Amino acid sequence: FCPESNAMETLLLLLSYCWIFSLHMSLLVLLFWGIFIYDRQIIYPTSLDGFFLPWANHAMHTLVLPILLGEVMLEQHIYPKTRNGLAALSVAYGLFFFSHRVIWVYMSVGIWVYPLLGLFSTTGLIVFFVSHICVVIMLYFLGQTLNFKIWGKHR
Repeated sequence: FCPESNAMETLLLLLSYCWIFSLHMSLLVLLFWGIFIYDRQIIYPTSLDGFFLPWANHAMHTLVLPILLGEVMLEQHIYPKTRNGLAALSVAYGLFFFSHRVIWVYMSVGIWVYPLLGLFSTTGLIVFFVSHICVVIMLYFLGQTLNFKIWGKHR
């Protein structure tokens, strides 16, 4: 992957390439705005407007898109072999959902970070997360393809 890098640096690069484009694009842009357009109340209730101002919402969920695309255009990424990239993506996805905000917050205080998740049964949550990881994987390939089209293959 990066022969001149030490193991920790290689791991961090691998996770960041997988994490930055795929997960942020899917969670912070596509998923949030898709659900917001469908029914705002299940992802970002109007009761939050007094605590979380609209400009802050756009900073978190809209501004991310041009930053992600700009990052792909301004910096070449050396993607790992596909199986290594997908393995790192799966680890990043698991760490985010199972030890970070979403599941951890629910298990700790009984409140879903996104009210939408409270509408699902256990089976529904499994289907939701599996479907989401499929979208994340497709976005990983999109990011890789954009990188190769802009910068050419690096192997």
